[in-house]
Amino acid sequence: MWMLAPDPDETKEAWVGKLTFPTNSAEYFGFELIRNVDDADAYRDKPFDQDYVIGLLDHQQKCTLIKPIIKELSPGSIGAHYNFQRTIVEGQFQSILRGLPIEDGELKQFRGLSFNSNAVNTWFRRRPFDVKHDPKSGKQEVEIKNPEVMKFDIANFGNVELTSRTNILSDRNNKSLHPTSNMKITFSDEKSLEEVLSYSIRLNALFGFLVGCPMKPPLFKAWLSKTYNLGTHQLHHEGELEIGGVRWTDKTFLHPMDCIHSYGWGGVELQKIMENFLSNSDDFMNRIYAVEFSRFYTKDLNAKFAVAMPAFEQYLKAQFTTKEESAFAKNEKDFFAWVDLSNNEHIIEFWKKHLNVVKRKSTSLPIVISRAIDDLNKKGFRFPQTLSKDINNRRAAVFHSVPNMSTEEIYKYFAEIEAIDGMLMLFTLKDLGVDIGYLSEHYHALSHMQRYLKKREIPTYIPPAMLRKSNIQEETNELTHDDLYGPL
Repeated sequence: MWMLAPDPDETKEAWVGKLTFPTNSAEYFGFELIRNVDDADAYRDKPFDQDYVIGLLDHQQKCTLIKPIIKELSPGSIGAHYNFQRTIVEGQFQSILRGLPIEDGELKQFRGLSFNSNAVNTWFRRRPFDVKHDPKSGKQEVEIKNPEVMKFDIANFGNVELTSRTNILSDRNNKSLHPTSNMKITFSDEKSLEEVLSYSIRLNALFGFLVGCPMKPPLFKAWLSKTYNLGTHQLHHEGELEIGGVRWTDKTFLHPMDCIHSYGWGGVELQKIMENFLSNSDDFMNRIYAVEFSRFYTKDLNAKFAVAMPAFEQYLKAQFTTKEESAFAKNEKDFFAWVDLSNNEHIIEFWKKHLNVVKRKSTSLPIVISRAIDDLNKKGFRFPQTLSKDINNRRAAVFHSVPNMSTEEIYKYFAEIEAIDGMLMLFTLKDLGVDIGYLSEHYHALSHMQRYLKKREIPTYIPPAMLRKSNIQEETNELTHDDLYGPL
C-alpha cells in the first residue's frame, strides 16, 4: 500500500513510499519512503520523530501511523549524472488508524470502540441460525435467528453491548453463513487514542486468555465525539484501528471442549469478569503474558521459567503473605535502614557483629507456594506439596548457576514449569471471578497439565459373560474361566 506523509514544514517536499503489513505473530508494520531534499535537509527525519504521523493511504484516505521507529535514514544522490539529492527513511510502527488523522494521541476525543473478534465469538459460543433437514424432500431449510444482545454498564468505563448475529458472505454463486459476535463499548467519558489502543490490545488478550488460545487481533472501529450530518442522519467521525506487534496463534475458533472458559461457566457473568480485569489490568496483563508465553511461544525451558517464575513469585508473595508477616518485614527493613542512616560507624559495626533476628516472622517462597497449593487442592486439583521446595530449589539453581541436567532432571524441570504455568493461570481465572472448581475435571482443555487434575476413574472392563450371569453369580460371586473367556 502506498502512502504520502507531508512534512510539518510546508516548504519541504512530502515523503512518498510504501507500507508493509504484518502477516505473522509479533510482526510490526513497516514503512519505506523517499523524497528529494536539499543538502541541509539530507538527515531531516520529520515527521517520523513523532509518536503520531499523519498521512494519506493510496493518496486518498487519511490515516495515522502510531509509534513509528526509524531503523535507517539513508541520504544520497538520485544518480551519477544528476545533482539532485534524495533521502530514504525506513522503519517500523506499531499500529495504524485509517480514516482519522490524529496529531495528539493524548487528547481525549474518542467516544466509543467496537470489534468483531474471533476470541469473543469463541467465548460467547452462539449459533444464531438453525439448519433443518426434511428427510422426505431432501431439502434443507436455514432459519436465521434474531440477534442476541447482552448489555451492561461498568463504572468509570462505559456501556458494553455484546451482540451475536449471522453474517451472510457471498462468493459468486455461493453464500455462506458465519456466526459472529460484536462487542461495542460506549465510553462514559472521552478517551485518548493511547487509551483506545490500550483497551483494544487488552480486551483481545482477555478473551484469548479465557478460551485458552491467544487469537489474532481484529480490526477495531473507533469513533470520535465529533459528528457530521449525512442527510437526516448525524454520524460520528469513525476510523479503523489495526494493531501490530502482538503475539497470537493461527487458530480462529475452538471447540467448546478445548475452551478453558466460556460463557456461563464457572458461575460468573461477563460484567463481573470485565470489572475485575479493568480494576487492575496491568497486573492481569503481566500474568496473562507470562502464562501464554510459556505455553505457546517458546520451547526453551529456561526461557519459560525466566518469564513465568518472576510473575508467579510476585503474585504469591502478594496474595499469600499475612498482614503480620508483611508488617514484620517492613519493620525489620525500616529498623536496619534507620541504623544505616545514623552515620555512626561504631553502631553500624556493632549491629552487624552482634545483632541477629530471632524467630523471624517474615515469609519465604516455599511457604507461600505451599499455601497456594493448599488453596488449589481444595478445589479438586492434585498439586503435590513437594513442589514448594522443588520450585524454590529450581529458582536458586536456574537464576544463580548454569546446572548440568540429567534426562530425569529435565523431565522434573518440565513438570515444575507445568505446575507454575498451571497455578498462575488458575489464580488469574480465580481473580477474574471464575469458580475454578470445574477445571479440576476439564481434562480435554487442560491436557497440558493432566498430572495435576483430579484423577480419572478408568472403568474396568466387564466381559459379556459376566453380565449375562450377573444374576446367578450375585450370591456365590464365583466365576469360572469359561464364564470370563469362553471354553478352552
